[in-house]
Amino acid sequence: MARRILLVEDRPQDVRLTKRAIKKAGYAVEMDVAENGQEALDRLRQIGDYSTTEPPDLMLLDWMMPLVNGQEVLQELRKDPKFRRLPIVVLTTSRSEGDVATAYNEGCNAYLHKPVNPDEFQKTIEALGLFWLEKALLPPR
Repeated sequence: MARRILLVEDRPQDVRLTKRAIKKAGYAVEMDVAENGQEALDRLRQIGDYSTTEPPDLMLLDWMMPLVNGQEVLQELRKDPKFRRLPIVVLTTSRSEGDVATAYNEGCNAYLHKPVNPDEFQKTIEALGLFWLEKALLPPR
């Protein structure tokens, strides 16, 4: 069974890069993309156009986004019992110790730096996929 991922990313080039890396790694996934944190919350809550959206098994969350940022998304989701168990991996360019600490304090399951080098990014996605898509037992949707 293919895993379902919600990628929350505001940069189209990073969306393309992530999709390509997952495909190249050979992971069987269905991926939805939210262009900002508000869209991610609407998708998860099945509001408006997203009323029939399937819930994800895993969320990949950018930290620095307009409108509603990664920290705000985490805060909202971890307050809601329906989403407390959703695995959320922060995948961002920030290496700030403050961002890392805040993300974990807000309830992320992992924090990964998004490398600029395409080969390093591919390795990061392969490692992420190996753990979250192949090895980890995820909670039921």
